[in-house]
Parts: sequence; C-alpha cells; structure tokens
Amino acid sequence: MEIVKADVIISGWSGKMGQALRALLPQYFSGKVVDANELDRCSLSSSKIWIDFSHASAFDKWITKVTQLQCPLVMGTTGLNEQQLRQLQDLSEGQPV
Repeated sequence: MEIVKADVIISGWSGKMGQALRALLPQYFSGKVVDANELDRCSLSSSKIWIDFSHASAFDKWITKVTQLQCPLVMGTTGLNEQQLRQLQDLSEGQPV
C-alpha cells in the first residue's frame, strides 16, 4: 500500500474516533497528524486533509477553518442540522467533501 504524503488535521482529537485515527493514520500518511485546536501553533504542508469527528456544536468553528484552508474534508460528525448540511453541500461544490 502506498503512503500518502499529506498532513492530516483532526477535529475531535480527544474523542474515541480521534484516538483511533491517531493510532491508524501514521500507517497511511507520511505527514503530520495535527489536533485542529493546535493549528495556529504549527506549520502544515501544502497537502492536507481534514477529518472531523467532533460535535455538531463545533461545526461553525471548524467549517470556517476548512473553508479557509481549502482542503478535502472527511465529515464523521453526526447530529448536524439542516443549515449545517446545506453548508456542507455548498462547500462540496468548491472542494472535496
């Protein structure tokens, strides 16, 4: 299996899925694995992927950052409302979701 050269940003870092991702991702990605809460303290490569397994209440905070970075988003957060789902749909028209 080929290792992907990209940094991975995780929102929901300390949750069960965040912990599982942190354990698995180094097998598949050669870049940094970063807590979304630490973004301001680190430099990332031009290739990055965002994985969100946080909480619906954090959606607005993270979707703004994802939009600014223009990186692919894997959304694993449940409980999103209709407005948030529309925002994801809109985002998917300009970048991979």
